[in-house]
Amino acid sequence: MIFTKRSLDRRLPNHFQDYADSPRLKRVYLDELPADLADQSLELSVLQLIGVKDDVAPERARQLIERARSEVTDAAEQNRQRRIGINHTGLQVPHPRAGGHQADVRNRRTQADPVLSGS
Repeated sequence: MIFTKRSLDRRLPNHFQDYADSPRLKRVYLDELPADLADQSLELSVLQLIGVKDDVAPERARQLIERARSEVTDAAEQNRQRRIGINHTGLQVPHPRAGGHQADVRNRRTQADPVLSGS
């Protein structure tokens, strides 16, 4: 169960009392979490926005939007760089008729090599 602060944690309804001391139920108080934990997790920062005071919330929301845009852009760039790296280096796979040589799947120019073309 997630609460913005401990004072909002009320007694569980009677039909849930079996869970009160169970390890399956964990209570998390957002205002008691270490500040650096929210800095590491955008998702947690968004949850903490629920408990922020009204006069601070708009600016904090703008910061989180900017952070989300930045993280999405960074992730997209990393993905693009990874794809470029795969295309640049090519994919080397063993070819059964190449006698232990590697076939360059990127180029697929097998006409020039009689071993790879099967001739």
